[in-house]
Amino acid sequence: MTQSPTLVRLVADTLGVPVSVAAVPESASLGCAILAAVGAGVYASTAEAVSTMTGARRVDPDPRRAAECDERYRKWRGVYDLLQTWTL
Repeated sequence: MTQSPTLVRLVADTLGVPVSVAAVPESASLGCAILAAVGAGVYASTAEAVSTMTGARRVDPDPRRAAECDERYRKWRGVYDLLQTWTL
C-alpha cells in the first residue's frame, strides 16, 4: 500500500494525521541489511546503522479533502461495525 501515492494520501486525508512512509518498502530485508552492516563492522552500532540506512517521507493531510473523507469514513465504519456482529 505504501507504494501507491493515492492510497497513502487517502489514509492521511481520511485520518486527518500525517503519515510517514518508509523510503524502502522491503523493511524486513532492510532490517537484515542493517544488522549485517553492524556485524560486518561498517557501523559501530545498530542505532548508527538505522539512522544512516533508513529514511521516510511525510504525507500531510489536505484539510479540504479530509472533510470529504469524513462522511465516507463514517459510512464505511458503520458497515464494518455491522459486519463484526455477523458469525459464520
